[in-house]
Amino acid sequence: AYEYVAMLANELGTDVWISIPHRANDSYISGVATLLDQKLDGDIRVYLEYGSGFEDPDSDATRYVSQQGQFVGLDPDPALAGFKYRIRRTLNTCGVFQGRFDPRRTTRVLSTPLSGPERLNELLSYQNVAQQIDLLSVAPFIAVDVETAGQASTVAAMGPAAVLDALELTSLPALMSQVRAIKQVATRDRKSTRLNSS
Repeated sequence: AYEYVAMLANELGTDVWISIPHRANDSYISGVATLLDQKLDGDIRVYLEYGSGFEDPDSDATRYVSQQGQFVGLDPDPALAGFKYRIRRTLNTCGVFQGRFDPRRTTRVLSTPLSGPERLNELLSYQNVAQQIDLLSVAPFIAVDVETAGQASTVAAMGPAAVLDALELTSLPALMSQVRAIKQVATRDRKSTRLNSS
């Protein structure tokens, strides 16, 4: 509950990160902003993002934004339609929120997938979003690939130390290479845009 978020933030004296549910309407967003404006101490910042769970292609959030983006004709490609809808909704969410909460205490966040730099660069140009947000956020996950029954058997036979070695020596370096590529896109000609890896 946002009331508990505010209480905890005030107790700890720390900023808060709010993910607005992907199906929330403007009235809901305005209500959250009003509540936080009333409950949060005046020196606490709010990091605001629209939605969460977009890194999972099968999540309700991903399906929802893709359907909405295609419905309004943003792009024939379902993934691009979904991301463009997320950009639109992120900008709208931040606008509604800042109508009720001090913009100087709001950090506008766009969560982004670990897609190729070229596609990300194209998306950051959409609706001039790079100049309207304060921070890009990525939520990378590391895993040992299991795509076949043979791979599953191999991983199942590995001990914890071997699994951790595989993650550290293979998965993590590949993931960090993707994160660095995104950071380069985020900072190229966008000196005010920052990157957060959460």
